[in-house]
Amino acid sequence: MTFVVALLFLSLFFQMPWCRYLCPYGALLGLASMASLLKVRRSPRHCVRCHQCDHRCPANLPIMLGTTVRSPECFACYRCVDGCPAPGALDFAVPGPNSAVPAWLVGLLLTLLLLSGFGMAIVN
Repeated sequence: MTFVVALLFLSLFFQMPWCRYLCPYGALLGLASMASLLKVRRSPRHCVRCHQCDHRCPANLPIMLGTTVRSPECFACYRCVDGCPAPGALDFAVPGPNSAVPAWLVGLLLTLLLLSGFGMAIVN
């Protein structure tokens, strides 16, 4: 009971304290995020500095301050990219110039990965 009260108290000062600082699944997602080659990248040349990306991020990350989101709290939900009003300002990309990966390709690859996992489960 003390633990729940402590979490409620921490919630007054920090957003989602359990999920951000204590959850073991969140830690695994953070490790996967840091190891991923795909990152949200911002082009300062195309950015109109409207802060829509910051407002749409469920983890409240300061996306507009840098050129690459390198936070373990970013789980690539794509909300910042999807809500950006400036074409080309935010992309999901691999390292290198002109390396943007279209959203449909990311979705297709993730779907194929999920279906291959189901296929392996059925075969076994």
